[in-house]
Amino acid sequence: MTVESAHNLSVQSKDRAKERALLSAFVPGLGQVAQRRFVAASIQFGTVATYLGGALAVGGRRALLLAILWNIWSAIDAFRHEAD
Repeated sequence: MTVESAHNLSVQSKDRAKERALLSAFVPGLGQVAQRRFVAASIQFGTVATYLGGALAVGGRRALLLAILWNIWSAIDAFRHEAD
């Protein structure tokens, strides 16, 4: 493998990681589904859905904040896993 082809693979990997992170930013767990990490995807989506449901049912700001933070973590997780 040449240095140039190794560089191209690195750039492609980073681009893919950004795409997966963006997917998870819009829908928690979607980036993990794209990576074929279905258990992680169900945990990410289920947690955010539960917190959002709690925030809507009870009107809790804390649950809404936790949903937002978990959604951010979902995007970070999708980015970091792809970069490995």
